[in-house]
Amino acid sequence: MTNPNLVQNGGFEQSSPPALPPFWSGSGETQAGGTQLLGANNAQLLTPGETITQTLLPLQAGEQYQFQAAFFASATSGTIDVDITGIPTHSFQAAPLTSNYRFYNFDFIATGTTASLIITNNSDANLRVDVVSVKLTNSNLVQNGGFEQSSPPALPPFWSGSGETQTGGTQLLGVNNALLAPGETINQTLLPLQAGEQYQFQAAFAAAGSVGTIDVDITGISTRSFQALRLDSAYTFYNFTFIATGTTASLIITNNSNSVLQVDVVSVKLTNPNLVQNGGFEQSSPPALPPFWSGSGETQAGGTQLLGANNALLAPGETITQTLLPLQVGEQYQFQAAFAAAGTVGTIDVDITGTSTRTFQALNLLDSSQYAFYNFDFFAAGTTASLIITNNSNADLRVDIVSVKLA
Repeated sequence: MTNPNLVQNGGFEQSSPPALPPFWSGSGETQAGGTQLLGANNAQLLTPGETITQTLLPLQAGEQYQFQAAFFASATSGTIDVDITGIPTHSFQAAPLTSNYRFYNFDFIATGTTASLIITNNSDANLRVDVVSVKLTNSNLVQNGGFEQSSPPALPPFWSGSGETQTGGTQLLGVNNALLAPGETINQTLLPLQAGEQYQFQAAFAAAGSVGTIDVDITGISTRSFQALRLDSAYTFYNFTFIATGTTASLIITNNSNSVLQVDVVSVKLTNPNLVQNGGFEQSSPPALPPFWSGSGETQAGGTQLLGANNALLAPGETITQTLLPLQVGEQYQFQAAFAAAGTVGTIDVDITGTSTRTFQALNLLDSSQYAFYNFDFFAAGTTASLIITNNSNADLRVDIVSVKLA
């Protein structure tokens, strides 16, 4: 069933810049003209202390939700604070949110049916905000996933390994994070899984390595290896999906790169099936796109990928496309892909049959050769739909780990 966004006008597309309404109020403003991530508008919060706020659509008391937003900051100190009625303030360290939009999130349990959302810029630089959402989410099977119960430098409770925990500004969210020197590991036994069900692993990595991999092992599945060179040195969320082979599983994160790795906000959750086939291009034989994919782009291997062995490469003007597995009419879905974009002008356009083109500003995506995940929600207009990704920027685009799932 549809999992609606309880934030209204979350992408600020209904606003008339510089005004915040409808739904939003506060001391911030909205912008247009190229400062946005997606669509036409974004919010801007000047420093210090500007806010944007709205009353969320009704929540279900006791249920677990996820807050998510795309932040673009160039701060060196301070925090980006998110307040939701009835829960403690969640503070993102502003310094790790260095330039260009990335999505950041946290989970919370609703304490009542009515709640206000407030985002406050308590950093030393301006903050841009786009694509804000609050949605129901599944329970996290990682305990102490944000390392908030740990007493640095110790890893416990739940975690063990050769790594350690840190505090004092190195974290993304809260007060602590994990630190893994080259060759070090952290691990824990997950809460029980359901055999045969699909799950998503996600963690915020800040990786300084130029060679090697960040490896994630979960009992019963093959090692998933992220290329360290393709991860950003500032915290960015990375994920993959897997099918549980049993009810009991251990999670191991290993730093097999040549520099330190910081880790925060680790989760393993039930997820919906991916309607994109060969979304990671692992079944392709570079430079060919098939199976399932076609278009004018190509696939690559040899270190240009984020995860696994392959990725897609689109030169300016090139496309990749496939027919999605059947959708449910009227249901809400989320498109997500990892982009590594070098463009300084133009857009990355995503078309899905029956919905309007969604346009990401190339300049505002994570630049150079590092990947970040980007997403948007849409309602299915029919059971059959084609997905088309077009590089309408002025430089090459790399694409990996494409998915379309029920939201």
